[in-house]
Amino acid sequence: MTSSSTVSRWTRSANPAHREHGTDRQAWRAYWEATALLRDRLEKQLKDEANLSLTDYNLLLLLKEAGGSMRMGELANRMVFAPSRITYRIKHLVERGYVTREVEGRTVVVRSPRSPMLAGTVSVMRHSSIQPRWRNCS
Repeated sequence: MTSSSTVSRWTRSANPAHREHGTDRQAWRAYWEATALLRDRLEKQLKDEANLSLTDYNLLLLLKEAGGSMRMGELANRMVFAPSRITYRIKHLVERGYVTREVEGRTVVVRSPRSPMLAGTVSVMRHSSIQPRWRNCS
């Protein structure tokens, strides 16, 4: 979904003729629209700056928080993904050199061998143009 299609698609409640009736429905509509717009912007920025998806970013962040390695099953549980979906995402991260996939006995472990690169990738969001917009929201 592109940003231009997002704007036209996700602003229905801004038009009085299309607003939901009742404050609960209006609040939910505003929540869903704001969430979709934020995800779209974050996804685009990550693609442009680091060639990563939000899913890839979350996987790398989980690995970093776990000290650089994690079992595939644990990674799937933390991402709330089916094992096959984690396998697919990890395969792409392996191909791009972000992680390695190793078999230890009966366990498959994912490691982040390029920790300086990982640290730079994970900090993309901290130094982006998005973070300053959220500083005054706490």
